[in-house]
Amino acid sequence: MAEAAALDSLKWVVSPLLSRLWNEVFNRLGTSKDEQHKLLQDLETISLPGLSLAIEKAENSPKRHQLENWLERLKDAYYKTEEAIDLFTYYELQQKVHDERKSVKPNIVDRIKTEVSSFASHHHMLTSTKKKITEFLQIIKEFRNYRDLLQDGDAGTHDRETVSALEEKVFGRDRDREIIVSKLTKESITDHGPSIVSGLNILAITGRPGIGKTTLAKYVYNYLSKEGHFDIFMWVYVPRKFRAGDVINKMMKAKQTKEDLLVGQLIEQKDSQFELQSSSHDNYPLEGLSVEIKKMFHSKKCLLVLDDFLCCTGTDREQWKKFMSCLSCWGSESKILITTQSTEAVRQVSVPEENIYKLDQLEEDLFFELFMYHASGNTSNMKDNSLEVVGRKVANKLNGDPKAAEVVGSQLRKKGDIIEWEKVSKKDWSGDEIMKSRIWSYQNLHADLQRCFAFCGLFPKGFRFVGKTLIYLWMAEGFIKSANNGKRIEDIGESYLHELVSSHFLDKRVDEEGKENYVDEEGKENQVTFIKSANYVLHDLLHDLAEQVCGANYLRMEYNNYVEIPRDTRNKLSGKENVHHLSLQASMISELKDDICKQKELRTLIIFDGDGTVSKKDLKEIIQTSEKLRVLSLPSCGIKDLPDSIGSLKHLRYIDISGCS
Repeated sequence: MAEAAALDSLKWVVSPLLSRLWNEVFNRLGTSKDEQHKLLQDLETISLPGLSLAIEKAENSPKRHQLENWLERLKDAYYKTEEAIDLFTYYELQQKVHDERKSVKPNIVDRIKTEVSSFASHHHMLTSTKKKITEFLQIIKEFRNYRDLLQDGDAGTHDRETVSALEEKVFGRDRDREIIVSKLTKESITDHGPSIVSGLNILAITGRPGIGKTTLAKYVYNYLSKEGHFDIFMWVYVPRKFRAGDVINKMMKAKQTKEDLLVGQLIEQKDSQFELQSSSHDNYPLEGLSVEIKKMFHSKKCLLVLDDFLCCTGTDREQWKKFMSCLSCWGSESKILITTQSTEAVRQVSVPEENIYKLDQLEEDLFFELFMYHASGNTSNMKDNSLEVVGRKVANKLNGDPKAAEVVGSQLRKKGDIIEWEKVSKKDWSGDEIMKSRIWSYQNLHADLQRCFAFCGLFPKGFRFVGKTLIYLWMAEGFIKSANNGKRIEDIGESYLHELVSSHFLDKRVDEEGKENYVDEEGKENQVTFIKSANYVLHDLLHDLAEQVCGANYLRMEYNNYVEIPRDTRNKLSGKENVHHLSLQASMISELKDDICKQKELRTLIIFDGDGTVSKKDLKEIIQTSEKLRVLSLPSCGIKDLPDSIGSLKHLRYIDISGCS
């Protein structure tokens, strides 16, 4: 599995990105139009399709490892060429600015010196860039060593396909919803009174990843919102590291009264770990938050959903006790609904067995209905019986996993004909049906989208992305290229984000809704609700996929453990010298600074947890040794001012110091 993913992580190198790079090369170096046409024609009609097909056929070939090593060399050459063009562009802009700033004509001697120096610098950059390009071309020509992989098929091209979003529907969970609603609307969930010390009642939905726990919780939440059974509704996604203050802060942002809720809408918290939102509750000590809780919720009948709960360590349990003590002012009929993969986690916070609801797999026919909804967009009008027969074969490969049904189904919806469906039905996904089906879906994404999706694996599970921030990061990394139709690069990024959501690789979570009054045609006053902001999250199983396909140049470290990407490598940061993208906690910077400074190819440095500070001295040393940095993200890291060396980062395209003083 890991070997197949390794090849997939390199496939973008032989995508149309190569053609775009050549266009940039031609524009910078003044290549003749005839030469441009010849090179591009060869690249687009012979090399790229052939390379892509060779990769697809190499998985079980004796040449697999050779091809993988060659692709690594090609990728490194791609990066070096891209960096050379960046520098060339940088010096062009620098010279332009210098020329525009001249206010007084220099004397003839100074003018000659300046022009000679400028010519020498330009000539050096031109020579260096051409050298990198020549090396790149030589590596591409080595593809002839792998042409024998193409004997069993033609090198066809694939146009980019998109899929429109479907209305969210719930299949086969009505009975589950009825049971949970019945329990939540009782005065006490258990026969023995309240289930926890604070006097509140807790119900937990458990089940394996991807089975539909969050979907069911949303279904329940929306139903109870419509019925207005509770005074206050709150939905909070629980961070992996449970902190009472953080969760209470999120509750306050998520608070919605029954009057606020629109029928059928799920309102979630305004929550971003990446782009800080100002709030009167931010950075409150727990004592202060407790006072605020009493003001807001005293004697109120509340429903709180804690989604993706995982509270297992001793520290987590201590934080849980503090959290529960803050809720003692709630009304006696208030309820907490938890979703979790871990039955043990809810047992450890004193949820009794009778309050733990184990979610079972969907029945076969209901699962097939779910799959066909995403694969064809219509389950009630199956005119093509042959498509239904093949669809059942594919659905049977997915091990009853709803998330796999969504992801694989959305990819099949792009492929309208029965032949493509037949190909998928014959694929061997035995051994690990869920992950193999997801890898197939990933392979069917456009190369640009593959890179954008894989990049998300640099962040920890459960991380919430702000849409615009994610687009800016993709832009800075060079994953989004401008189109010839005059479309803004930001708009292209927006379409990428929409397509990943439509294909179920990213889940969209509503953060804030606005309301607007209007008068309809009959003169009646009405109110419409619209989304003001949203963020995005990777499902845990898709996060596992992102880790597998993002490649050996990615490294993530969290909670003082090395979480290496891909996970089959065992080298730690000190033993790696080819890390391009690195993410870690602020508290780890001082300890790992020397190892970070050894990463001469580092393009991305992201701090994803503000627990700790980054000293100016450490930051200065890292910047001085990381001249290729494109992304530097240091939110809430206690930085008071930036070192002067920040000005030496010629490739820097994105910097985030939000939340710093």
